[in-house]
Amino acid sequence: MKKIIRIPTLTNVWMVERTIKKLKKIENLKELKKHLQNQIQHPTLNLILDYLDYSKKIQRTSNGIEWIFNEDISQEGNIKNLSIQLSKNKKAGMHK
Repeated sequence: MKKIIRIPTLTNVWMVERTIKKLKKIENLKELKKHLQNQIQHPTLNLILDYLDYSKKIQRTSNGIEWIFNEDISQEGNIKNLSIQLSKNKKAGMHK
């Protein structure tokens, strides 16, 4: 018998992300599921948590799940990198 893997929808990923971000720290999956707007199957939730852990938005420890991503720093860095890249492209375009 084949095991069916359910790929989470973007809506579900965002829902889990927003919930963890709002709560800051969660002791276990049961507590997380209780706060979610919609029900998510356990394997699907684990897949979402793996993604959030991989993308450095959460940290999973023996004490639970904790939101660690700082959007202000990330956005500031992205804007700075983008402006540097645009400046380089503009200068490169003038020398052609």
